[in-house]
Amino acid sequence: MSGGHADRCSDFPLLPVLLEGDRARVDPPGKVNLFLEVIARRADGYHDIETLLIPIELRDTLEVTLSETGHDQLEVIGDGAPEGPDNLVISALEMVRSVREIPPLSIRLSKRIPTAAGLGGGSADAAGMLALINHLFPTEGGVAQKQLLARHIGSDVSFFLGSGPAIARGRGDRLGPVPEPFLGGDRPAWLLVVPEERVETSSCYRQIPFPLTCPDGPITFPTRTFESCDLWREGIFNRLWHVVEARHPGLRALGRSLEEAVPGKWSMSGSGSTFFVVCESWGEAEDIADTLRRELAGEESPRFEVTPVKPWNS
Repeated sequence: MSGGHADRCSDFPLLPVLLEGDRARVDPPGKVNLFLEVIARRADGYHDIETLLIPIELRDTLEVTLSETGHDQLEVIGDGAPEGPDNLVISALEMVRSVREIPPLSIRLSKRIPTAAGLGGGSADAAGMLALINHLFPTEGGVAQKQLLARHIGSDVSFFLGSGPAIARGRGDRLGPVPEPFLGGDRPAWLLVVPEERVETSSCYRQIPFPLTCPDGPITFPTRTFESCDLWREGIFNRLWHVVEARHPGLRALGRSLEEAVPGKWSMSGSGSTFFVVCESWGEAEDIADTLRRELAGEESPRFEVTPVKPWNS
């Protein structure tokens, strides 16, 4: 890692690497789930799912240099993410070291994606570390190796090593192409509604009653719906919301308030607790944010933050 120029490059389109002198940087994006169905409980304790993932322009920043102390150092700027071995950035680094040698690194992680909120921030950061290692310490077959290791770190990590929106199956690590034209060519903006209350992912999945029986599912992914600019919003669905609203009264109240304010235009991402609102434009996202701050202030729903997010820059 040397030189005095900035160079943006990467084998992973969602994670371009920026080289600045002896420092390498990547800006991992978050994601939302436009569709999430839980198919079955697996023998290994995980669940088979079918989900439509789209990246969003809310990004963390991960910076790496060679360590001058002879051991790894991780600095986390922002709330929520651990600074020790429980951070998925360190998990990714150690996973690579299990198959090859990597020197000690000094790592700075600046968090903007809310932690444990259904937006994939930890998985994105882990993928960012794999992308940085792949670029800084290249080896033959490195891209394929990182994609294989990603499946052992976390279910969403493989998605962030991809090229954009994808349908994920299995544990969420088997990726397939999205219907084309995706969303009928729409490029929506988003409004994230992030409650202070969090939902524990594994507990949420454990509460799903199996087998799912009619009329409650499982729902087949509506491919043609997500090809149409007129219909794709009708396909938005999240099986886990039924679990969350039954066990978290505050989040249920917030969901009801969103339905009153923006009927049919919102859902929950992942296992929550973040809600997203589909917006036609950045301007509409800002307008709805102002409305929600004003109309939901002082209600019985939990405290929350609203964050407008620009359309994904494909």
